[in-house]
Amino acid sequence: MRITSVAQARAAYHDRNTSDATVWTQQVAIGPHGVVSRYTYTVPAGRKALVASAYARWRRVTVAAPVGKITLFLNQGVGSGMNADIHNLLNTVDAIESISGPGGLFMGPASGVVCNTGDLGTGGTCDYSATHFITEFDA
Repeated sequence: MRITSVAQARAAYHDRNTSDATVWTQQVAIGPHGVVSRYTYTVPAGRKALVASAYARWRRVTVAAPVGKITLFLNQGVGSGMNADIHNLLNTVDAIESISGPGGLFMGPASGVVCNTGDLGTGGTCDYSATHFITEFDA
C-alpha cells in the first residue's frame, strides 16, 4: 500500500523564478540642487522582493562657499520601512561619508525603494553613488 499526501512544502523564495532587480546611481560633480529622486523601484504585482543590502557614498569634489546641508537618502519599504541617510555640512575637498543600509527586508507588491539627493549650498560640487541590491521572486 502506498501512502501519499497532496500537501507539498512551498519552494524557498530563492527557488521561485528569481531575477535581479538591483537599482543604482552614480552622479559625478553635481552642483547644488533641491531634492532630486535619483531612482525608484516598485515591486510588481504577483512578485515579492528581498533587499539584500543597500549602500550609499557621498564625496565633496569642490568646496562650497557658503556650504549648505547635503543629503543622500535611501528608503526601503512603505511607511515604516528602513532608511539609510547621509546628512552633513562637510566642506573640505575629498571629504567622504558612506553608509551601508540594513538588508534582509522582504517587500510585497507595490512596496519599493527610493534614492534622493539634495544640496542646499550655493556652490561647490559633490559625487553621489547609491545601490539597492534586490532579488525579485514569485509571490
